[in-house]
Amino acid sequence: MSWGDYLKEGTLWQRKTAQVIDQIASIFGGTATGSTNAYVLNTTTVNGIPAPVRLVDGELVRFIPSSSNTGAVTISISQNIATKSINAANGTTALTGGEIVSDTPTVIQYDSGLDCFRLLLSGDRGGSFNWTTSEQVWPYEKLNGDVIYAKMYIVAAMPNNTTLNIAHGITTIDKLLFLSAAAGNGSSNFISDNVSNAAFRGDVIGTNIRVISTVNFTGYSGVVRILYTKQ
Repeated sequence: MSWGDYLKEGTLWQRKTAQVIDQIASIFGGTATGSTNAYVLNTTTVNGIPAPVRLVDGELVRFIPSSSNTGAVTISISQNIATKSINAANGTTALTGGEIVSDTPTVIQYDSGLDCFRLLLSGDRGGSFNWTTSEQVWPYEKLNGDVIYAKMYIVAAMPNNTTLNIAHGITTIDKLLFLSAAAGNGSSNFISDNVSNAAFRGDVIGTNIRVISTVNFTGYSGVVRILYTKQ
């Protein structure tokens, strides 16, 4: 049963209440055990209530993963319910690694039509991030369950009232989420940051990052930072 089952056999208003409880209530499974990519939750007893024996469409499950995933993921939330897959937020794409972050709150939602869980939230929103010229997983958030990647590019000469094309080298880029450009004088004294201001604007066109300046940056080097998802 789900938590609403405790009211399901009552009067009509109690049965309606049970339906609402099933859809808005969430199960907290504590810290997951099991192995990497095969999480097991402890929902045998929650505040004296036995473990659920079924799931309803839209039901939420919250847990703390003991390890980050490295591939496709399954989860057992109760000894009474068969193991289910955790897929991306679209419900059909299997996880590939890095979408679930260890020791951080994670929320999944059951989809009865697909008989799997959709990943809604996981990721560390604290700490600091060091940009590098190598592709990294953005640790602070996901986009609908999809991994966000970060990469920085060092530019020897920023554009002078013109367009600079930088080969991004990402073969499977899907969506550009953020682009920031900054010009410096060689001593980390950046004089402009954020493409939304008057100095720079930019986007991704095909295999290139396109940075357009609106002022003269002759003699300035710089950096370009992007956040993106991959196909």
